Amino acid sequence: MLRLLFGMTALLLSACVSEPAITCHCPEPVFIESVPAAAKKSQLPVAPAQNKNAGRTTPFVVGTVEFIRVQPGDLRLEARIDSGAKTSSLHAGRIEIFERGPHRWVRFETQKGLGAATRLELPLIRMVKIKAEGGNVALRPVVLCEVRLGTRVRQVEMSLSDRGNYDFPALIGRNFLGDDTLIDTGRTHVQGK
Repeated sequence: MLRLLFGMTALLLSACVSEPAITCHCPEPVFIESVPAAAKKSQLPVAPAQNKNAGRTTPFVVGTVEFIRVQPGDLRLEARIDSGAKTSSLHAGRIEIFERGPHRWVRFETQKGLGAATRLELPLIRMVKIKAEGGNVALRPVVLCEVRLGTRVRQVEMSLSDRGNYDFPALIGRNFLGDDTLIDTGRTHVQGK
């Protein structure tokens, strides 16, 4: 019996060696890690980021101080460029609000240029609360003006305030500058006169 068992084992072994190996067509095992839901989202394919500057021209570069021209009145002034200010501002003295027909207007004196003064009357757009230095809140009239700085011309709201204690009679804020403006803080009069 033992001989029979050895004979069969030898026969089986010889058959395995002479026969070609059987290949398994089973798929490879896949190991899935436990990943938090937030991490799974980051593994999804992401569209390439859009270039925000695609199709735009070169940026409009200004210095910290620029020459501007304001209409009406043909005012030629130096202005401080301030990206921290939302609304542009113009020096005004002797401010009077009055009625003209059904609308409110504002009359004020301002600088026309170096030392020259002029008196203007413009429709009152609105009154705005401005946080002044020291935390005080001031109520200022706002008028619509056309401002030219270099090659850029825009209609902007300008708040009127007494800027007699400031170095510059006008301040240009974000409502004129826009998203495509770069301020070179090391330079002035980049746009020339």
